Amino acid sequence: MRKLLALTLYLFIGLPAILGTLFLVPLRGWVLDRDFYKTMVSGPEARAVLESPALYDRFEETIRAGDSLILSGPATGKALKASLPVPELLSAAGATVDSAFNALEEGKDADRFSINLVPLKTALDRGVIEFARVYAAEVPVGPGAPTAPVRPSPEAPLDLSVRPAAVPEAEFRAAIRAALAEAVAAIPDSAEPPIPETGPGDAFLVNARSARDALNRAALWMFLLAGAVWVAGAFVASDSAARRLGWLGGTLLAPGIIVLASGLALRLAADPLVLSVIQDPELQRALADPALRVVRDWIRRPLWTVSTGFLVSGSVAVILGGGLSSSRKALRYRDFE
Repeated sequence: MRKLLALTLYLFIGLPAILGTLFLVPLRGWVLDRDFYKTMVSGPEARAVLESPALYDRFEETIRAGDSLILSGPATGKALKASLPVPELLSAAGATVDSAFNALEEGKDADRFSINLVPLKTALDRGVIEFARVYAAEVPVGPGAPTAPVRPSPEAPLDLSVRPAAVPEAEFRAAIRAALAEAVAAIPDSAEPPIPETGPGDAFLVNARSARDALNRAALWMFLLAGAVWVAGAFVASDSAARRLGWLGGTLLAPGIIVLASGLALRLAADPLVLSVIQDPELQRALADPALRVVRDWIRRPLWTVSTGFLVSGSVAVILGGGLSSSRKALRYRDFE
């Protein structure tokens, strides 16, 4: 009966708390790291993705640009390749990250958490003229009205995937330019993520000076809860010191293996050497795709950073759990002697 009570306590409170601690503690190393996100969105790997010619050859025949435009996929790919202001976009992405973290670091006294999107809008607007020129020259020509396409209704998207043969290229170019300028102008100057609803756990974080302080407090309280339930379960389960050590080792070993396996999976997910030995024809065809290869190289560094924390916390838990289990055997052997 005692062991059943301890197992119930562990499964419903202890295991989630231990897993939460093992995942949350390594998150503190990167989840609020400004440089982690700036490198991801504006670093050399991000530049390689935006400058990869293969990326722009994969568009379908027609694509939706938000809810307002229908464009020709191949013509859009050629237009993006020629007009995308890569340096400006990378700089704008980095500025957007800075804006988000500047607001976040103001702490609880900030009026609101908002992200400045003006640099991104400016960068996109710089490429509109060149995009319209290349797109109008490459878009398929077909039958249609002798005037530039118009939106059938305010709610319906504007179909610019085909240029009517009776419409001059210059007129169509002006139409696509106006439509793109309207779409860019519709992007808000700032984005305000929804504020999460207040929960019972917020009482522990009410006096946090910043988001990082709140995260540290959350990790501390999760650690204390996990440790208390973990140790209490061992004393509930048995009166024997050897069995208590065995309980502590086993109940820590299981979540440690889960976190360690998660870290290994993330570490190997984008490793080309590991992926190359998997005998799956579809996977190997995908790996040979230049567009997917450059995207894989882009996500490899973030995956490496995230997986490192999980590997460390999982390894510590596995080693400690294994050590406690071994101590149980040594203690039982000593008692036998």
